[in-house]
Amino acid sequence: MQLLRKLSGQDEKMQTLRNNFEALDSRAVDMHDLIRDMALKMTENRFMVKARLGLMEIPHLQECAGNLEKVSLMRNNIQEIPCGWSMRCHSLSTLILKNNLLVSIAESFFKHMHALQVLDLSNNHRIQVLPNSISDLVNLTALLLAECISLAFVPPLGKLRALEELDLRCTIIREVPQGVDMLVNLRSLNMENTYRLEKIPSGTLSRLSHLQLLRLGRTPVEIQAAEELEGLTKLEELDVRLGDVHSFNRIVKFLQHREVPLDKYLLQLGVPPFDGKIYSKLISWRGENISKGEDVSFLPYDLEALIIRDQWFSSGCFCDVFPSFWGNARRLQFCKIKNCRGIESIVSGCSCFTFSSSSRNEEEIEVGDDQLGESCNAPFQSVQKLILSRLPDLRGLIRWKKLAGSRLGFGVIAPHCTFSNLRMLCVSFCDKMKRVFTPGLQLPHLEWISIIDCNEIEEIFDSGRTHLSELNRLWLSCSLSEFESICEGMETNFFGNNYDMTFILPKLKRLHLESLSKLEIICEGIMVCDSIEEINIVDCPKLKRLCLSLSIDNNGQPSAPVTLKKINITRKDIDWWESLEWDPPNTKDVLQPFLRFHPYQSWKLFHTLAGSSC
Repeated sequence: MQLLRKLSGQDEKMQTLRNNFEALDSRAVDMHDLIRDMALKMTENRFMVKARLGLMEIPHLQECAGNLEKVSLMRNNIQEIPCGWSMRCHSLSTLILKNNLLVSIAESFFKHMHALQVLDLSNNHRIQVLPNSISDLVNLTALLLAECISLAFVPPLGKLRALEELDLRCTIIREVPQGVDMLVNLRSLNMENTYRLEKIPSGTLSRLSHLQLLRLGRTPVEIQAAEELEGLTKLEELDVRLGDVHSFNRIVKFLQHREVPLDKYLLQLGVPPFDGKIYSKLISWRGENISKGEDVSFLPYDLEALIIRDQWFSSGCFCDVFPSFWGNARRLQFCKIKNCRGIESIVSGCSCFTFSSSSRNEEEIEVGDDQLGESCNAPFQSVQKLILSRLPDLRGLIRWKKLAGSRLGFGVIAPHCTFSNLRMLCVSFCDKMKRVFTPGLQLPHLEWISIIDCNEIEEIFDSGRTHLSELNRLWLSCSLSEFESICEGMETNFFGNNYDMTFILPKLKRLHLESLSKLEIICEGIMVCDSIEEINIVDCPKLKRLCLSLSIDNNGQPSAPVTLKKINITRKDIDWWESLEWDPPNTKDVLQPFLRFHPYQSWKLFHTLAGSSC
């Protein structure tokens, strides 16, 4: 009681508590019963809170009804507000009826609520029509109808000039409520997941000059004219589906030239994504053909996630279609490319690494001086998660090129910063890929490798053995000085026994290899990954060695990494496990205790979840 008297004597604190009461109630924040009772005691006759009481109808109000400011009847079982029913609450500013079972609301219900500012009817799944009397609530600042999944009609809203927030997401309205274009003070318009919406009248959005939040994601409506959005200079969050590549490019330029960047955006071409939503700045492109030339598209500099699906690329290199990868999109963290034809590589070769091209008869490709050597703007330098699935023409992550004018025709690969922040790589159903990682790539942050159903893969880490024979030929045909100049700058040693080569992956935790019928070796040499926790291998019949480097204890005996938890195979792969080659031979005895058997289908599910949750 002493605490109650102290609180009741502090008018400023009590007023703050009153102001925050609505927010606490509507968000269902748990509070101690004593604190809640004190809050209700201090605000009695002004606030009515009857939430989660199983009420079947609107409670009868006492004489205090005229003084009520805020009423919360959320999370009850109220089904109907019958005809003739009216709450004579002239001071009521907030009414929360969310999460009830409302089917109908009487026209008379809002008759005496002229001061109402916040009306929350969200999550009433059965209501289909709202009463026309809502149109007369001229002081309304927030109308919240989200998740009213049967709501098909909202009355005209043109009189609600004070309205700042309109939430219609997950309703089944077919058209924008009449008069929305007159809501000059509207700051938040959310029509996400209104999957029956047929159109947005031309000029509607451009008139809402105070909009800060606009969400039209997962709707069939496309914004055909970028001009509709370019005038919304106060935007902070944008989620829209664009009608064509031209509109997409204009919006990207609009984003680039804004003085204050958007806090969040999702730009969609085609069917919207079902993944990548954890990122604040996302572009999804599906079903709209991408080609090199007039449709060359640029990406925002602050882009965090990119999803490309169901395309036919006219250029063999992904980065050639999006040239902004060379100096833009520096914050890209997540990239998913799925079901796209024409992509032969993700990055084109342009670095100081030099290797012999397989044929001198191939057309020479010009490589500019600005693309050679180390680059702070290396493409995919910031990418942490890369998902590649169903790319039938993909041959590798990096495409080899040749330096024009080179007598020996030596090619180059990507800057060494490329993929330097990669943490997860998932590759599946890429039937032309033979090797995953090219020589010279530095992968200090790689934690997860998942390769599945790639029928031609022979090797995970390319040690450069495919180029060794060409180097030997050059050794015989060139002078010593020529040969030294050719090899100058190489960071990977291709001489001597390839089995002595070491691939260091300091943060690798999971290695998942599945249904790789031609995989012969993970790498030539050994793979040092002292952080490894889990190895999953199934249906890789030609794989002969695990190539896992083990530390040597004080007795000169190999020991497993302290982080290793399990090596998963299926029971049908027992014979394969027994046939593996071990170096030294007692390596098998060290790893045998970690062997586990798992159902094949559970791994398929594991891979699917891994790819979709990134």
